[in-house]
Amino acid sequence: MSTMRITGLSSGFDTDQMIKDLMKIEQSRVDTVVAQKVKVDWTIESYRETSNVLRSFTDSYFDVLKPTTNLRSASFFDVYAAKLTAGGVTNSAITADPLAGATATTVSFESITQLATKDSWKSQGVTGDFSGDSDPTFTLNLTTINDAITSGKNTFKFSFDGVEKTITLDGGYVGLDGDPLVDGSPQFTTELTSKLNTAFGTGFSASVVDNRLVIGNSESAHEMKISGDLIGELGFTANQTNYLNVNETILGAFNLAGDQSFSINGVDFTFSETTTIKDMMAEINNSNVGVLISYSTISDGFTLASTQTGEAFNIDLRDANGNVPDGSGNSFLETALKLDTTGRTAGQNAIFSVNGVQTSRASNTFTLENVQYTLNQTYTEVDAINVNITADNTDTIIENIKDFVESYNKIIDDISGKINEKALRDFQPLTSEEKEALSEDEVKLWEQKAKAGLLSNDPILSKILSDLRTVFYEPIDGLNISMKDIGISTSSNYKDNGKLVIDEAKLKDALVNKTDQVIELFTKQSSTTYSDTDRATRKSENGIAYRVYDILQDNIRTTRSSSGKKGFLIERAGVKGDTTEFVNEMQKRIKEYDSRIADLLDSLSSKEESYYRLFGNMESVLSQMDSQFQAFLGQLGG
Repeated sequence: MSTMRITGLSSGFDTDQMIKDLMKIEQSRVDTVVAQKVKVDWTIESYRETSNVLRSFTDSYFDVLKPTTNLRSASFFDVYAAKLTAGGVTNSAITADPLAGATATTVSFESITQLATKDSWKSQGVTGDFSGDSDPTFTLNLTTINDAITSGKNTFKFSFDGVEKTITLDGGYVGLDGDPLVDGSPQFTTELTSKLNTAFGTGFSASVVDNRLVIGNSESAHEMKISGDLIGELGFTANQTNYLNVNETILGAFNLAGDQSFSINGVDFTFSETTTIKDMMAEINNSNVGVLISYSTISDGFTLASTQTGEAFNIDLRDANGNVPDGSGNSFLETALKLDTTGRTAGQNAIFSVNGVQTSRASNTFTLENVQYTLNQTYTEVDAINVNITADNTDTIIENIKDFVESYNKIIDDISGKINEKALRDFQPLTSEEKEALSEDEVKLWEQKAKAGLLSNDPILSKILSDLRTVFYEPIDGLNISMKDIGISTSSNYKDNGKLVIDEAKLKDALVNKTDQVIELFTKQSSTTYSDTDRATRKSENGIAYRVYDILQDNIRTTRSSSGKKGFLIERAGVKGDTTEFVNEMQKRIKEYDSRIADLLDSLSSKEESYYRLFGNMESVLSQMDSQFQAFLGQLGG
């Protein structure tokens, strides 16, 4: 709340102005600290600008998800390209990918007789017909069904392959010889069969087996679902389907008590009756026996497939007695999972003819003379598929390297510019009053000069620049090739601050004739990990790309090291979107300045009050003196 004051009545002084003038001295102390805080804010911005430049550089040239632009990947240096034709026309039956060490060559595939496949055992109709409650204590009873129908619960909803219809039962069912059990009532099952066939067409049948109502269809692999009022009396549960519930136990799903055993590829499996189907499949899949098992509601069946193609990886499946399930036995594999040789498609090798030689491979993807081939389809045409490997990608790689060097040189410009920039001491942050006296353009120009030199000789930026310079001329352990040997070197002009220059002719020659060495020069990776304390060994063993990447990570890493620290620039000034945005070394200084400014403002307010009290006292004294003087004059006049 502002205070209204009436001053100078006795003295005639402009007390407010006098106090404002006196307070300017005090305000200047606040302005000085505010200016210091503003400089810290600007410094944070400048640090973050550099962090963003380094992060963008990292994303462009060191992203593992982009191998063709990732300098740490051999794919960046794929000089050789493959062209596949048959009879002069591009052919897609084969895919060819030149790898490190590839050379110019031509390969002919005369035929692809068969592709490599996985061994697969498939079943269907596991659950078979649609059955009601398997609870042995439940009893289907005509009296119970009739009573429910009489009370109005005479319908249920039945869904067949997604088409739902309401089935209405007439009731009044009588068992044979008055027996209330449904087993002895063809009247009930005959009516239910008729109702289902009328609703959905022919093929349905209703029967009672082991005290369970069974609804069947002459065709397999149909989805059936039941719901509604009457289902409880019929022995079904709400929304029950005819497909296997993988969360059910072996006992509940297959009505099999006791342990169930079998072996896959020589590994024995035993599951208790309380094991769920889901857990059984998970144990098999996690056992590393080279197979995967799954259940499909579409086919209502299991699929047991090898994880790799080829005859060598065919599945050796045997029941508890060591027999291969062929459909004639009564093992768990055959009766419950319905897996047997009748549903098996054995895995096979790929068979093809290359350069006149018939050969085979377990996989459709294989390597010949440092070229990775993938067979996509069979091929038996007259014209052979010719694969021509040539150094067609050289120019593209050179352009990518030039882009890298250009981006790298911009970083050198950015960092060296900030380190070498001189501060303009005559230009300090403007106060609010000073900004009001200037135009917007004048303020921008002033602040541009005031920001100069904020990171002059900064130790973090200086170290980044120094580390980057050493990357390109220090030798790499185990290699007899350098960056200079492939046409990339640092500029001889000291004013360039270590920028890179390229001899394109020399670089092209190295890419074509020393491909493997060039790849090693960039992508060689030390056995010493990034988190290891022995950084000197890691640096000496690392190739150029890993050296540069390590320097970038040292400074902009947002993950914490074993000591709990993030990158140097991140610790110093933070980064937006991370906890360091508000918790970093520079923010601590900001908080200190905020505290000092608050204290100074409190002191400023107290000082202003003291001045007003001082002048107020003076006014009181002058007023008293004036009163006394007027009284004295009055006495003289008397």
